[in-house]
Amino acid sequence: MPEQEPERIATQYDAFADAYGDGGPYNELYERPAMLELLGEVAGSMVLDVGCGSGVLTERLLARGAEVVGFDSSEQMLRRARGRLGADAPVRLHDLHEPISWLADAGIDVVVGSLVMHYIEDWQPVLAEFRRVLRPTGRLVFSTHHPFCDFVLLDRPDYFTVEQIGDQWSHSGVYYPVRFWRRPLSVIVSDLVAAGFVIEQLAEPRPTSWEGFTERDRERLSTQPWFLFVVARAVEPR
Repeated sequence: MPEQEPERIATQYDAFADAYGDGGPYNELYERPAMLELLGEVAGSMVLDVGCGSGVLTERLLARGAEVVGFDSSEQMLRRARGRLGADAPVRLHDLHEPISWLADAGIDVVVGSLVMHYIEDWQPVLAEFRRVLRPTGRLVFSTHHPFCDFVLLDRPDYFTVEQIGDQWSHSGVYYPVRFWRRPLSVIVSDLVAAGFVIEQLAEPRPTSWEGFTERDRERLSTQPWFLFVVARAVEPR
């Protein structure tokens, strides 16, 4: 299957930006608390928020004393981010398929990406850019769809293939089509290692609270992972 067109990511989110808002309990009670815990102390750090969306994580990193710059490919999500952040953090329109040419080499302490990497087919150019903009021994912390979850939930025939798949997200009773890439854990690991990262942690946390989740969601998230979280560190050049 051909690679997803770069504008497709923006088109998906532009279509439901207002309905999506800041996300639901999967974002607020599951993904974001886990991401912030894995990031730990960020005061004084320069952070790049990749796929910053409506700017919620950016705002919370600023509150923890980080200096943050962010980007997203969806103009409608950026509209929400700019309304939230004002002049507190620069956020700009940029597609992750393209080089981050507006950032200099080795100027970022932490690259953070919340639920964005599964929209990319070929991780190598993206990870190479992350490695370039990170300072020596800088960190990459990201979340993505868990390969086991997509394999089981969407009833895929071959766990070991890298494939583009489709799903539907429901917001306020309206269904929106989305497409993303599924890959096995072995490919995630090998891509990170090939790009010059050492994996420090693979995390499969559960939600911090069940309030706001449906009974079905509670049963599902109690027994299987939905997201995979990765903490990796850039290897110092020899």
